[in-house]
Amino acid sequence: MTQLKDLPFTANKSSKGLISPFKIKPLMAQLPEWDLVVDNDEEHLKAEFKAESYANGVAFCNAVAKLADEVDHHPKMVIEYAKITVYWWTHTLHGLHKNDFILAAKTSELFEFSKAG
Repeated sequence: MTQLKDLPFTANKSSKGLISPFKIKPLMAQLPEWDLVVDNDEEHLKAEFKAESYANGVAFCNAVAKLADEVDHHPKMVIEYAKITVYWWTHTLHGLHKNDFILAAKTSELFEFSKAG
């Protein structure tokens, strides 16, 4: 099975595309550090990352921001000293699209890379 982090982001300009509930569970299995949360009746993917320092946390956020700008799809990020909370969802759909799962996987990969570097 192809890993989410290896799938391409696909432009989603349609008002359709919410991922069906029965497809969420297998995708979540590839994102063990992510949780499915509901905020304002919208499903979001949420993960908390613990950096070694504030500066490392900001560098990680900058890497996520670069990824987000590349695909024009932006998460909510909260920095609390060395804890970074990232939320992915598709604002225009008011929920989750497959792209959100792909970007969550890529975010986790960026964090692992940031720890190694």
